[in-house]
This record gives sequence, structure tokens and C-alpha cells, in this order.
Amino acid sequence: MPVRPAMERITLEVIMRVVFGIEDARRLGALRALLPRLMRIAGSAALVRVPPNVRERALASPLLLRAGALPTTRYVRVRDEVDAILYVEIARRRAEPDTAGGSADADGSADAGGPSDVLSQLVAARDEDGAALTGREIRDELMTLLVAGYETTATSLAWTFERLVRTPGAMAALVAELDAGTPAARGGTSYLDAVVKEGMRARPVVLGAPRLLDDTAKIGGYEIPAGWYLSASIPLVLTDPEVFPEPERFRPERFLPGATSPEAVARANRSWLPFGGGRRYCAGAQLALLEMRVVLAEVLRRVTLTAARPEAEKRRLKNVTLVPGESGLVVARPREDGASG
Repeated sequence: MPVRPAMERITLEVIMRVVFGIEDARRLGALRALLPRLMRIAGSAALVRVPPNVRERALASPLLLRAGALPTTRYVRVRDEVDAILYVEIARRRAEPDTAGGSADADGSADAGGPSDVLSQLVAARDEDGAALTGREIRDELMTLLVAGYETTATSLAWTFERLVRTPGAMAALVAELDAGTPAARGGTSYLDAVVKEGMRARPVVLGAPRLLDDTAKIGGYEIPAGWYLSASIPLVLTDPEVFPEPERFRPERFLPGATSPEAVARANRSWLPFGGGRRYCAGAQLALLEMRVVLAEVLRRVTLTAARPEAEKRRLKNVTLVPGESGLVVARPREDGASG
């Protein structure tokens, strides 16, 4: 089976329930169909390659938005369908603040402490002057978390499984830790944490994290003027042999202080930037890391995964992400030791 489509279904469900907190079956069904379409169109080469000034004009022109063949028109139509559902939910939460957002905890029990989904918390949020977020601001936050937590997280999971099935030692160590149920000490790093970080290091999903320069930047003897975009190449940084020795190897131990020198671990952590860095760090980073830890653990407690083919999968550019060429093809078998119960 290809892992990536299965991971997309899981991460989409997480977004709809944990972030959006939508319980209405009709709206859930509509979003299950609409959100993947929106992500495909928004990241498609046909739309991304349109020059920004042309794209902005096409998105704002009533006449051009009648042309159904244009990628901008297809994008706007799907976006507006998603927006209609989200704005209805936002209005409902405002009207029923005490009953909205009753999403369940991880064990399936209701959260007695109040709404636990992100949408309800955004509706309830107030700034220092007591003002609430506007509907547009809430919608924008939700879409940011969708972009950060759906396709990219699913792809990172697929790549991590792809690397694990071709690294039997790492797979065995991870399964042993999960079966033993020994979490890391407070503030420590578990092997599961290290696997997640190494998976994102070994196969980063995005090529860069661009920044729009407010002032001239001087790097390596070059001057980049204000108004230009400047980006680190994430794959090059994460395969720098001075920071990550033998970068082609999948070795979670490089993030474990007990297995690697504290200095080397600190250096690796400083250079680990799959979510970008600085003040513009990805808003969905913590959600993505939590999803990856939970999904990896739950899958490996239930099934044994092996590689469907011995050779590593090639990287393929899909929309704006680097995905496994075979979508993470694996063979899955029920755990023979009964751990799946």
C-alpha cells in the first residue's frame, strides 16, 4: 500500500476535528471533498507560475473570474465554498459560545474544561483591549493551520515511514521503545522524538523558507537589495556534513544526547529548520510534531511495515512539496505478537 494517501486522510481528519472542531456530518462531508481540492489547486504549477501581478488582477476581476478555465477562477470557486462553511461555523460559535466546539479528547471523552478545538478558542480570544478577532482574521488563522498541518505533515509521515522500513535497526529501536511504554524524562528526548526529527531532516518536504527583505542583506560577499526574497535552501542545510555527519544515513541517534555528544546534538538542533526559523517560525509546527508522534506510534503498535522494494524512493516535486516517488510504498502486516490489541 502507498502510505501517503492514508496519511493525508488522517491529517485531514485531524484538521477538521481538532482545528476546525466541526461536528455537523454534512459540513464534514463537504470539507472532506473541498479541502484536498483547494490544496491541489492552490499549490498547482498552473497557479503558482502565474506572475504575481497577473494573478492579483485575475483574482480581483469580476470579468476574468467568469472564465472557468483559468486556474485563478477554479481556485476562487473552491476557496469560496470552503469559506462559506467556515464563516457559518464562526457565526455559530459566536452565537453559542457555551456549547460550541465540544470536540473529544484523545481518549474519546469530552473535554469538561471548555472548548478544545482551535476555532472555538480563536472565537473566544480577546486582545489586551478586550476586542475579538474578526471573522476574516479567524478564517486566515484556520487556513494557515490547514496549510501547515495537512499535506506537509502527511508527506513528512510518508517519508519517515519510507526511511524507517529501509533502516531496520532504527525501526526495531522505535518499536521496542513503543512496546515498553517508557516516555522520555521531562525535558528529555525520546527515540520517537528523534525519529520524527531525523525523518524531517533526511527528507525535508519544502525547498526553502523565503523572507522578504526590509533592508539590504550582505551574505558571502553578495549584496541582496531590499524588496527581494532571500531563502535558505532547507535540503542543503539539513545535509551539511559538518553538522550532520554521514547525512545520507537515517540515524535518529544524532538527536539523542545519550548516543551523541551534547555538543553535536546542540549543533544539530540549531541547524534543524524544516519549519523555517526566527520570528517567522511555522505556526503549525507544534501541531505537526504532535501529529507525527501520535500517528507513528499508533501505526507501529498495530502493524509491521517492510519495504515493498529495496531501493529508496526518489524525490518528486508535487505542487510545492517534495514527495516520495512511489508515495511511500510499503507492505503492512498485523503484529504477530498481539501488540496491536
